Amino acid sequence: MKCLAPWVTVRQDEDGSIVPCSSYFTRFKNVKIGTTHKNIQEFFNSTEYNEFRMRMCNDENIEGCIECKVDTENGNPSHRDYWNNKYSHITEPAIRELDICLSNKCNFQCIMCNSYFSNKWYEDDKALEELGVDKKHQLAPQRHITSPDDMTGVKLDNLELLRIIGGEPLMEPRFLNIFKVLKERQIIQNVELFINTNNSIFPNQEWQDYLKLFKKISLVISIDSVGKLGEWNRRGLDMKKMDMHEGRWQNFTENISYNSVIHNFSVLGLNDLINWVDLPIHYGTEGKDHALDLTLGPPYLCIQNLPEHTKELIADKLNQRLHKVKDFMFAEKHNPRYVKQYKKFYNYFEKKWGMPKENKLIYESVCEKY
Repeated sequence: MKCLAPWVTVRQDEDGSIVPCSSYFTRFKNVKIGTTHKNIQEFFNSTEYNEFRMRMCNDENIEGCIECKVDTENGNPSHRDYWNNKYSHITEPAIRELDICLSNKCNFQCIMCNSYFSNKWYEDDKALEELGVDKKHQLAPQRHITSPDDMTGVKLDNLELLRIIGGEPLMEPRFLNIFKVLKERQIIQNVELFINTNNSIFPNQEWQDYLKLFKKISLVISIDSVGKLGEWNRRGLDMKKMDMHEGRWQNFTENISYNSVIHNFSVLGLNDLINWVDLPIHYGTEGKDHALDLTLGPPYLCIQNLPEHTKELIADKLNQRLHKVKDFMFAEKHNPRYVKQYKKFYNYFEKKWGMPKENKLIYESVCEKY
């Protein structure tokens, strides 16, 4: 798939791994910032990345680009559309957007997450793997993982947008080191700061002093469902804090949007969720209004892999505005292997946390034939 992403951006993940953008489904093999490459710039200029750009130019089928391919097939805007539309004028590679994750430090344990993005998942990921749940690429090598924050030698003169991600980025003070570099180089006023957050923490004064210097702040709040179901799906969520912090953010930005991941444990809360957010819904690229993420992974939580009779039960309960969720759900036949893994996953967390009635309904339907 032809895409301009590798000409303008790169993403550094929580352990120093690299992907070309946030939609890319795998990581570059044998690449670690701080180990194989001293910084992001060295990788951006590398032979590996140039070869990847050539594959894009040749319109090769690249496995990691599956998410954009699926979005296109379903008639939804993709991240590829974003890159190709915004940067159609560029002729030379330069870092114009940068995604940075500095650690897996998080105060939530969201049900669709894993220990690479939340240290709270580490023990459960190990236990689930022992039960036979496929945790490939999800079980981190240790509880706490970090990546470098050193911007020495990284060319940022063309930077337009900085995305800080986590974990929960507002828990990671080392982002302030990057903000300091942008200020010292006198480019912070030209940069939009894009924050992906669970909205459980409001930035302290030191953060606030830097936030005021950016050209623009865009806040994306992650929430998959509301009420008791929401607090179960994103363990750590407090709906009262969610409302309070959103009000405080309005002193810094009007650009507040939402992103929701649709999976087996959140899908029956969608009607209440879209009413609570009360913004236009769309599918694909986050950062505007209310983006719904039709997740493909982990596959045992993907609604496409539920039995057909269970999909019918879900479809009957979804608001008509959610017709694309239904289309996505029925686009593939269910996979018995992933159904069995879903049941193991469900039983593990039912014993540990209990289970909301919405999730019990889906599980009981699955068990009619499995």
